[in-house]
Amino acid sequence: MKVNRTSKRTIEMLELISKNPKGLSLNEIVNMMDIPKTSAFDILHTLEELEMVELIDARSKLYSIGVRSFIIGNAYIDNADLVNIAKPYLEKLGEQAGKTVFLGKESKGKVIYLYKYEPERAIITTCKIGNQNELHCTGLGKCALAFSEDYKEIIDKLELRKRTEFTIVDKDKLTENVEQIKKQKFSVDFREYEEHMLCLAAPLFDHKGEFHAAISISGLYVEGMDFKEEVQMLQKTAETISRKLGFSGHY
Repeated sequence: MKVNRTSKRTIEMLELISKNPKGLSLNEIVNMMDIPKTSAFDILHTLEELEMVELIDARSKLYSIGVRSFIIGNAYIDNADLVNIAKPYLEKLGEQAGKTVFLGKESKGKVIYLYKYEPERAIITTCKIGNQNELHCTGLGKCALAFSEDYKEIIDKLELRKRTEFTIVDKDKLTENVEQIKKQKFSVDFREYEEHMLCLAAPLFDHKGEFHAAISISGLYVEGMDFKEEVQMLQKTAETISRKLGFSGHY
C-alpha cells in the first residue's frame, strides 16, 4: 500500500522534534527534513493545534514535543510493560492448557488484544494482536465489564449484537452475569462470540488494587466438558501476574 506523503512527513517531523529536546525552529525543521517551507508550516501548525508539539520559546520560535505526544507515548509504555511482565506466564499457561491465551484490556467500550500466544497443538483462533472486539460476548470483555465501577451505565449504553444463539442480548441478564463474574473472579464466554469456541478469562489487578487488564484461555467447545482445572490454572496465572504488577490484596 502506498504511504501517504503528508502522513509520513508528519511522523518524521514528530520523530525529529522528539530527538531535539531543546527545540527546533521552523527553518531548522525545513533544512533537516529538506521539504518545502509551506508544507512544513502547515504540518507544524496542525501539530501545535492538536498539542502534539508546543512552542517553548516564543522569541526564537522553538518547538518541542507537546503534552498529547507525551500521553500517547506513556500509554504505549504502560501496555508494553504489561505485555513484557505477562508474556512468560501466558506462554507457560498456553503450553499447560494446550490452548490459545490472550491478554487484553478495555478501551473506549471495546476490548483490545495486547498479546496472543498460540502453542503448536492449539486450535487456531481468528483474533489477532491489535484487534478490537465487543465487551458483552467475549471473556475478556465481560471480565472488564465486571470490574468497572460504572458497569451498569456501560451496559446500558452497549448495543448487544447477537453473534450466536448463545450471545446474551438482554441487558438485565448481562448485568446478572457480570455481577456473578465479579464474585467468582472469572468469566466464561460460553460460545457467545463464536459458536464452536469456549473462552475463560480472569482479571489482573495493579498496585492500587484496581482492575488493570484480563487474560484468557480459548479453545474448542466440547459437549459436557469440565473446565474447573483450567479455571484454577487461569486464576493462578492471573494472580501471579497481578503480584508482578504490585497487587498485594486478596485475589
